[in-house]
Amino acid sequence: MLKRFIVAVFSVWAMTSCTEDEVIPRTNPRFSVAFVQTVDATGVEFAANVVDYGSEEILEYGFVYGKESNLSISNSDLVSEMGRPSNEFKLKATHSMKSGDRMYVAAFIKTTEGPVYSLPYPFTSQGSDGFIFERLEAADEVYFGDTLRVFAKNLSKISANYSATIQGKPAQIGKVTASAFDIIIPKNLEFQEGIGLTQIFEIEVQVSGKSLKIEKALTFKAPIIQSGPSEELAYSEDLLVSGEFLYDEYLKIRYKNKENETVALELKEIGSQKIIVALKAYFSELNPELELVIRGNSYRVGNLLKLKKTELLPGQKTTFRGNTGSFVLKGENFNPHSFQYNKFEFLPDYLKYQVNSISPTEMEISYEYYGDKTGYRTSELFLKNGGTRSKNSFQIEWTAPAIPFILLDEEYYYLEGRAVSMGQKGYIVSSKGIIEVDATARTFTKVSEFVSPGNQPARLFAIAAEGKIYFGTTKSHEDSDEKWFYVFDPISKKVTQLPSIPSQDNSIQSIVYHQGQLIYQGDKLDRNTGTDGNLQRYKYDIAKNTWEKLPDLYQPDGFYNHYSTFEWGNEIYSISPIAMDNVTRYGSGVFKFNKVDFTWELVHFIEGLTVTSNANQSIVIGDKGYIRTLYDFYELDLNTWSISHPDYLNAQYAGDSQVGGFKIGEKFYFLDFSRVMEYDPTYFY
Repeated sequence: MLKRFIVAVFSVWAMTSCTEDEVIPRTNPRFSVAFVQTVDATGVEFAANVVDYGSEEILEYGFVYGKESNLSISNSDLVSEMGRPSNEFKLKATHSMKSGDRMYVAAFIKTTEGPVYSLPYPFTSQGSDGFIFERLEAADEVYFGDTLRVFAKNLSKISANYSATIQGKPAQIGKVTASAFDIIIPKNLEFQEGIGLTQIFEIEVQVSGKSLKIEKALTFKAPIIQSGPSEELAYSEDLLVSGEFLYDEYLKIRYKNKENETVALELKEIGSQKIIVALKAYFSELNPELELVIRGNSYRVGNLLKLKKTELLPGQKTTFRGNTGSFVLKGENFNPHSFQYNKFEFLPDYLKYQVNSISPTEMEISYEYYGDKTGYRTSELFLKNGGTRSKNSFQIEWTAPAIPFILLDEEYYYLEGRAVSMGQKGYIVSSKGIIEVDATARTFTKVSEFVSPGNQPARLFAIAAEGKIYFGTTKSHEDSDEKWFYVFDPISKKVTQLPSIPSQDNSIQSIVYHQGQLIYQGDKLDRNTGTDGNLQRYKYDIAKNTWEKLPDLYQPDGFYNHYSTFEWGNEIYSISPIAMDNVTRYGSGVFKFNKVDFTWELVHFIEGLTVTSNANQSIVIGDKGYIRTLYDFYELDLNTWSISHPDYLNAQYAGDSQVGGFKIGEKFYFLDFSRVMEYDPTYFY
């Protein structure tokens, strides 16, 4: 429904004066204020009445309008016609008005002397047709800061009435004319990766409240990437990529290493002519190919980056005795951005390490043995940056008396059995079969499934003789029960039962091999009275597979005697707890085996110290004997028969089995709860 407004007409009369020369004064046009003739959704029709055309030539007339009352041709939208108006002129404004906006209008007449305005008059807009889109023009190739030109009708001349976005990113408005306006391409556009240089962009424009969305295919200029530096770069330096048309706010530089891991490099600066890149990655080659993703397009360039080699200073080493340590690694061209960008190669690799600080020439490294891998006496640390191993290495030596040599599978945890040495291998006769330990290969292998019915197969003893292993047990847990006797052949991997041991003793004292015979000795203890010393002895002829009784002996001393044997200087010795002088002096005796009558002869008495080991054999390395008791290690000097209790052996290795030890070469090994420990006297102190 049209609304009509009657507006009073105000006349502006110019004061005139006469001079004596009767000069005719210049007069301006006089006209009424603008009044609003009609208001609807298509726009507003304005009208004004001319009272006096004035003395100057009239060039243009019409109405200026806007949201502010200080209206003028230069800062307001207008509707006008050229020439001289009739006494009453009407014009309709069809753009730059939103429904509900409070606005102002003023009539104007422009003469050769300039525009004359009426006073502003307020009105409320009901909308307008707004601008009418015709086309959008762009260059064949564009770049950030270039313009897109929108051609349309009914355009506002006020740039503040315009806004635009491209892909949702605000874009500046450039030049505005009566028939077109420019949009400046913003720098923060996002591009889809992998679809080419030409992509579809959604452009949304608003002119005086009216919006329009346009989809336009734009082709951005391809970047020009120049070759990289001729000199090799250190990791602490930045890579400079030069060229033209490089800018992309979302530019990516990626590197795919030989482990097929793709990393995005950090970009410190992005410009149209240069990109500065931090070398924050692990590079597995010295001349890596880089992938530049610029405005959604991938460019693989293989000659941008050349890296210097990383090298360690020669002659570096450290030692540790416990489970932890630290050192300072010195060298050239470490990647200082993170320890993860340097590849460490421990050969062998059994330590957990942590880099506490890093620079291009130094790294402070702490390390720890966690027990999850087998240990090694010596290892080397190399750096393998750029896919090239350093020529020099850092030496790490573990100087503990014993190290974890083999980690057992869970089924062998707390394994019960007796160990013997034979050749370059150890064997454990256990409740889960016979195990072969190969120190060279570091293997722990079950070679026989033999299990003695209802008992430990080596409950009494296990001894190596003539390339085979002989072992004995009792039929039940009663020590006086029948004594079963077996032999294991490591070549055939078979166990054969032999004639049972005839002895009626209930406490084995020793088993000795001598010239094709095994000499067995046991004590028939009276469990009720504690009487001891009733020794029963038998010898087994290996060739004849027979047992022969030897004369019994009576040697009471009120002690449980067990002779843990060892060989020294072509003689057979043993050590056992004994009592002397009618059981008034207690200690340990060192005994020599008489090869004629098969008896033990005391050669040295160690007073006050009772060394009790259930092991059939003690271990000899050099001129030292090593005896493992239930809780302790003892070292016996075979030249002086003096005995010691070294703290370095007893403080750390309380879990070793006293019957689980064997010797290979100049080292010996003991079965632990879940490991085989290697002892090397070279590191004893």
